[in-house]
Amino acid sequence: MGSLSAAEQRKLAYFHALGKVMSENTQAVYESQYKSSHNVRLNEVWSDDIAYAINYTNAVAESVTNSAVTLIYQGELTPIFGSNGQAYNFFSGSTFIRPWISPVDIPDPITNYPSFGYEVQLFDGGGSPIYLTEGAWSVDFYAGIIHFSEGYTPTDMGWGAIKATFFQYTGNFGASGGTADPSVFKTATFDSGTTEMVFNQGTAYEQAVDLSFLDNSDAFISAVFDSGTSTITLTDANSNNTLVDLSSLKTVSGSTSAMSPSNTNMLALSTNSGSTLACSTAIINGNIPNSMIAVFVNGVQYNVGNNVTDDCYFSNDGGSTKRASGDEQAGDLLYWNYVGSNPVSGFDLNASVPDKITFVHLYVTS
Repeated sequence: MGSLSAAEQRKLAYFHALGKVMSENTQAVYESQYKSSHNVRLNEVWSDDIAYAINYTNAVAESVTNSAVTLIYQGELTPIFGSNGQAYNFFSGSTFIRPWISPVDIPDPITNYPSFGYEVQLFDGGGSPIYLTEGAWSVDFYAGIIHFSEGYTPTDMGWGAIKATFFQYTGNFGASGGTADPSVFKTATFDSGTTEMVFNQGTAYEQAVDLSFLDNSDAFISAVFDSGTSTITLTDANSNNTLVDLSSLKTVSGSTSAMSPSNTNMLALSTNSGSTLACSTAIINGNIPNSMIAVFVNGVQYNVGNNVTDDCYFSNDGGSTKRASGDEQAGDLLYWNYVGSNPVSGFDLNASVPDKITFVHLYVTS
């Protein structure tokens, strides 16, 4: 690999320091579309989901329905002491407000393009917009600081008491994340080096299920569900695989259950706010009561339920009544959820691509 020029190396480091990736050597920081990475502490890890926002309207809608996103509208910025007017932040009372949500923090799950709706908007003291190409400034979203180049400070530019519109992350932090709810499992992960699967209900509730009783006493380092079957593939440190068939497990009613092999790779319908039916194929196998159906689009899982913040929902009456998660039944159809004209997921389904939909759930076999 040839060595980059010193100028390019410095510019790459500059972009990285601002949490961005430079992809072209004449690129401005605000033109970068990709996020770089830094080491972070566990209590700095965002653990709440934020929807992709292609524009400002979608970002505002997300701030209305998602407590993890808070809109600061034309908040007056404060010059940081000792910065010679080159660095500004935002205080709410006596609190230094950070982190700000960067467009590259929430990329489109398909294209990896940034959420342009979360871009910072700067205004002069009179409320007129200051565009990205005016002056010389950049935003450190993680630190919650706007940097101005020497000679291009708000004072130099005659902008007065500048203001900014931005979105702050106000959700949960940490590995488990989410609001603790002892009645709902939010994640399931395999405890590496053991035979236990850990079910997590939020920040304070965890339960471990020991799978060694299924005639598997080895220590495994990973576990994956086999799509369309009732088995889990467990892999040990020597890359040896062991299959565990969950069909031998009983439901609370005493019936045998298995993963439904139906409703996989179905063609989606094109949706918009006036036509929300996501797929013409209904649930084929009845779901076990109180056991949710997971919905995947192009291999990515989306939230399903009757909340306004859910990406999609099931209904048996043309979309008028939304099924709560766990109440889905055979014959229900899937609908894409919209708030006004905006899809909660951040995008419309497209039959021309085509988008593919899969339902993953348990059903009673006997």
